[in-house]
Amino acid sequence: MNHVGVYVGGDRFAHASSSTGVVYADLNSRYYSRAYRGARRILTYPE
Repeated sequence: MNHVGVYVGGDRFAHASSSTGVVYADLNSRYYSRAYRGARRILTYPE
């Protein structure tokens, strides 16, 4: 299963939960420290 979130700083990210809506999670948590695969940075907004 793939999941997308937005990094918000402080090792935390926002993502959508199917049961509770948008939530903030800690990347250092037991689950996400094992499940995290990578990230990309968007440097500019395409016109």
